[in-house]
Amino acid sequence: MANERAWGRERSVELGTGRRPRRTRAYLLRAIDYRDADRIVTLLTRDFGRLSAVARNARRSRKRFGGSLESFMELDVELRWGRGDLATLGSAAVAQAHLGLVADLRRMRCAGACLELVRLLAPEREPEPRLFEAVGAMLETIEASAPEEAADRGLSFCARALAIVGWAPDLETCGVTGRRCPPEQPAFFDPKRGTIVARSAGGGPLLLHGDTRRTLRASFEDPSLRIGWSPRARQEAADAIRGLVRAHLDRELSSAWARALGG
Repeated sequence: MANERAWGRERSVELGTGRRPRRTRAYLLRAIDYRDADRIVTLLTRDFGRLSAVARNARRSRKRFGGSLESFMELDVELRWGRGDLATLGSAAVAQAHLGLVADLRRMRCAGACLELVRLLAPEREPEPRLFEAVGAMLETIEASAPEEAADRGLSFCARALAIVGWAPDLETCGVTGRRCPPEQPAFFDPKRGTIVARSAGGGPLLLHGDTRRTLRASFEDPSLRIGWSPRARQEAADAIRGLVRAHLDRELSSAWARALGG
């Protein structure tokens, strides 16, 4: 694992120092207005992982950006790197739009919550092709789903994203005693350990019922995102995901994320 992390760092440095323009596909994760007309954008790119770039004059230049710097679109972008930490976004064009998402508020909120988690989980300057592909599948699946199914699809994606980046918790074996928990039995979950913990070993702050653990485990492996959640399982799983992010990144998923996917 240490060698893999070291390789990732070397690869990210290699990708981030080239001076010639590079084209890739990307999803917009966040955009912040900067100075008079620029924007700082956070992108998940197919070839370079998550990165931040400055889109100069983005609020004025329709030729280079038009209406492309919007969420829920797959973009074809041109990037340049200089001496600083930020790349420069030379141009962006829509490769695939998901207009059905913005036509329904519930779908839009759920897809936005998924992208919020991706922005926190995705490694910086380290390509993760499976995560990039999963984002595209998520946008297509939520766009095609009934509005009342959007939260289920979004939460299934969030569980799948955890597994892709290596964060899937152990929901079967106590992290202290090593004993397996019967499949249908409730178990205490400790986000700091990333495992369930038996009551006799101190337990954990979150209780996950058997159907919650079963549905989460299925979502880790199922790329279709078509797993159904009971209301209780959805709430418990959302609490577990928020707990993992808080424990390991010292960050908080927003209340909007919880309202979109946890209720």
